[in-house]
Amino acid sequence: GATMLRVETTTLDFELKGRVVDFLKVDVQGAERQVLEGAKSALEDQRIRLLYLEWSGDPEVETRLEKAGYSIFDSVYVGSSSADARREFERSGFEVIETIPLSTGQAALEMAYRGSDSDIGAVLRKLNHGPRWIQTDLVALPAVDAAEFVDFLRSA
Repeated sequence: GATMLRVETTTLDFELKGRVVDFLKVDVQGAERQVLEGAKSALEDQRIRLLYLEWSGDPEVETRLEKAGYSIFDSVYVGSSSADARREFERSGFEVIETIPLSTGQAALEMAYRGSDSDIGAVLRKLNHGPRWIQTDLVALPAVDAAEFVDFLRSA
């Protein structure tokens, strides 16, 4: 059977104590909203210079980042690799680039979004049901740094 393990938790605001962080990677399997709730002050003061987090479409994640003055960029999408999932992803506007191995040993589809729906969060929420899953990594940075970031990406 399952074993319950209690762990002590904290917030980024408590741990940062007003310090600036140049880079923060968040990989919390769907608890991104809670992490951002605990980083409210750091986000509002834009003390996180570059945030990289997995995202499955939770609209509150976008809202919190945008309200704090962050620009958001997505990357490639990764999703379950079953034939049924692939068909549904393609019907929803995703182009499969390749099949990739995950650290768990499972295969996943790496995809680009080519669809016309500008609310990608709604698309992801619709697709994340049952055994099918899809996510992307978001890069968020203060809007004042967005143009420099875009220039950097174009030069790479």
